[in-house]
Amino acid sequence: MGLLDGLKKKGEDKQAEIQKNEEDYISLIRVYIQAFVAATFGITNINQMPDLRAFKVACKVPTQNGKLGLGERAEARRMLMANYGLSESFFKDIDRSITKNCKNLQQVNNFFVVFQGFVQDFVQLLTTHLGWKLQMPKYFDGMIRKVVVDGVRDLMEKNDWDKLDAAQTASRLRANVNKLGYTQSWMVEFIFPFIMIAKGATTVKQ
Repeated sequence: MGLLDGLKKKGEDKQAEIQKNEEDYISLIRVYIQAFVAATFGITNINQMPDLRAFKVACKVPTQNGKLGLGERAEARRMLMANYGLSESFFKDIDRSITKNCKNLQQVNNFFVVFQGFVQDFVQLLTTHLGWKLQMPKYFDGMIRKVVVDGVRDLMEKNDWDKLDAAQTASRLRANVNKLGYTQSWMVEFIFPFIMIAKGATTVKQ
């Protein structure tokens, strides 16, 4: 293998690691949500919660007080706070959103669909909208955070989009955010670790 081939492989390996870390972060959020739902609705069949099941097995989290979701929720929250700097209020807002939108298991399924759509639209639209502004090195985290704050405000308030597909995505995103009940500050706290992970950060300070 030549030098250029070696550098290319190293770059591909690094990108694969970053992608895995991004997926791990989003997966941990889903684990927290599934654990809260399991504990709230008394779900005992862990196969209904695939992220929760994988997390419980991988991290060897014991069932707390005979109730699925309690120990897993606490462990997922601990890891998210320790590694990504998320606040207690961040999780309280998730809990509030689930409680507001989910009165039965059918509504839980709808919530997961809405949340997944929110994540996809949010990540895609914000990174596209900010573009070159996100090219700053990760050690300029304060400046990156300000750019993210401004970007989130644009996504929720801007009306003069240059492209129709961006306008449509923004409209769909706003509808989902309104349904979920999240604030712009919550959205910044959610997306900032994802942006920093994409820059190669292994832990994130808020």
